[in-house]
Amino acid sequence: MAPQYTGKGEGKGILALIFEYLSRHYSYELITLSVASFNQRAIYLYQQMGFETLGSFQQKTNGGEYVFLRMKRTKK
Repeated sequence: MAPQYTGKGEGKGILALIFEYLSRHYSYELITLSVASFNQRAIYLYQQMGFETLGSFQQKTNGGEYVFLRMKRTKK
């Protein structure tokens, strides 16, 4: 989500639309994602939407190296 749209309470609705789209167009049991550990707002949102943390890893990106979390959500 573009920075100018964050912090306005739209995240849950957007993720719900994504889950609905995936359910209509794909057969899946598991969604995984990676998120930078410093992105606490995104992590909180993902947890609220049923994602669990699987672990972490180091990733070089944007001129630095950062810790990322692996998260998963099973289809409900």
